Amino acid sequence: MFICWASSSGNAVVILHERNFTEIHAQLRAFCMCQVYDGLSYKLVLEFPSGYPYKAPTVKFETPCYHPNVDGSGNICLDILKEKWSALYDVRTILLSVQSLLAGDCLTVFG
Repeated sequence: MFICWASSSGNAVVILHERNFTEIHAQLRAFCMCQVYDGLSYKLVLEFPSGYPYKAPTVKFETPCYHPNVDGSGNICLDILKEKWSALYDVRTILLSVQSLLAGDCLTVFG
């Protein structure tokens, strides 16, 4: 296992396993003004289908996340992982979208 990418701010780290390049583990730190998710660290798994990049990866939280768009199994309801998927999206884009999803609730509270 080795780190393949880390954001310059340290908010996201992507870990690849030596034998399975279709599965990526990521650790994501949430930032939110309302303190609900702020500073929490989440582990996610991204599984890439054989049709990638034309088919969206499956992204799940390994760490429990109590959010309206995340079910009890960690599945994420996010438009870019479903009908809005584009072959131009990469792991960085997905992780930023998940961070934005967590921050979105705070923006509506304070916005």
